[in-house]
Amino acid sequence: MTTYDAIIVGGGHNGLVAACYLARAGKRTLVLERYHTIGGAAITEEIHPGFRVSVASYSMSLMRPEIIDELQLPNYGFEVYPKSPSYFMPFPDGEHLFLYAGDRERSKQSIARFSQKDAASYDAWEDFWDRCCDIIEPTLMQPPISLAELAQRFDNAGQADDFRRLMLLSTTDLLNEFFESEYVRATMAPQALISTMAGPATPGTPYVFLVHAIGRAIQGRRGIWGYVKGGMGTVTRTLAAAARDLGVTIRTEAPVAELLVQGGVATGVMLESGEIIHARVVLSNADPRRTFLGLTPASALPAEFRRRIEHNYRIGGTVFKLNLALAELPRYTAAPTGLAPEICSRATVDIAPTLGYLERAWGDFKAGQPSREPFIEIFSQSPTDPSIWPHLASTCCRASASTFLTRCLAAAGTMACASRSPTAFWPSWPSTRPTCAAL
Repeated sequence: MTTYDAIIVGGGHNGLVAACYLARAGKRTLVLERYHTIGGAAITEEIHPGFRVSVASYSMSLMRPEIIDELQLPNYGFEVYPKSPSYFMPFPDGEHLFLYAGDRERSKQSIARFSQKDAASYDAWEDFWDRCCDIIEPTLMQPPISLAELAQRFDNAGQADDFRRLMLLSTTDLLNEFFESEYVRATMAPQALISTMAGPATPGTPYVFLVHAIGRAIQGRRGIWGYVKGGMGTVTRTLAAAARDLGVTIRTEAPVAELLVQGGVATGVMLESGEIIHARVVLSNADPRRTFLGLTPASALPAEFRRRIEHNYRIGGTVFKLNLALAELPRYTAAPTGLAPEICSRATVDIAPTLGYLERAWGDFKAGQPSREPFIEIFSQSPTDPSIWPHLASTCCRASASTFLTRCLAAAGTMACASRSPTAFWPSWPSTRPTCAAL
């Protein structure tokens, strides 16, 4: 009978980080991953002969620098670099706006093309997020605190109004407080909405901005987003290497069928093969529904707890990611004349020209319909990383499972229409239609 101090179900980045720290504390640790490779959502795979891509997660900022440093990930090949420009917003009338995270003056110059007042307000906008991050960031390496305690911390810092802005206003309300130009508001808004079931008029959405402001994975600089060299699989590959050096055992193609529970305590796992492995502690890197409803025997949990997980913990998808192999990089119709297409494509590109556009896309989603004009966010790592080549575009769009293919078609069509070279997205456009599969 095999026994460990700790078993971790799932080899995603969170599970691997936990494994490293348990091993550093001297615990005999086992990671069990059902897939043929570790990584979870942070993997780099060949999706078409010769085309390597970060299949799910795609960009880096939120991984804590303490973890990167303490686990010495750069020694194993971890390298992350910033996107520059950070954001490129093309507009249907031919206008465009670039933003540069960490470079206020350059961003203000870009904004000033539309409004001198908004350029001046950009400092206040950035200062607002700095104040919020100063209060919240210390909690990220601590056990989670309650919402009431978070509100008290803002109050203690004399920033109660900032807490109300963050948690109670809508994105539209907050943007209207700082900016007058619709071009500027539209450029800022997507970062409060990507991966959410909400529109810009939904109260509470400013909190999502915080996710894009608080990360320090790149040289410890706050609010900078970038790419991991070699794709997101490098994150989990280097974590796994660090874990193995610390003595962690990692098994792939080892799906867990059930958590073993005795007297209210997890005592191990049973694999789908029937193999039983015991441990003093079991950690799950799976989501709560799979952990408590799929893997834990019903008799081991209070009925009310299971009911709350089943009915109150919602994990309906809000976004699908479509990875497109490109014949060439797109040349956006709104890009500055003569600008190399690599400059636009190395930024995050948003197709969301107005707040109204975003609200209508959300309205379709709420009604269970494909967005007639979908909000699309586009990433291309290949212009800055030769290891991710030939060129690809990773597009993130609102979706519902029943309309996945329809939304894929809408996304590809919208991007092609925004480009001078639609065949870059779709070489036989418009005579053929692609087939799509969830990755």
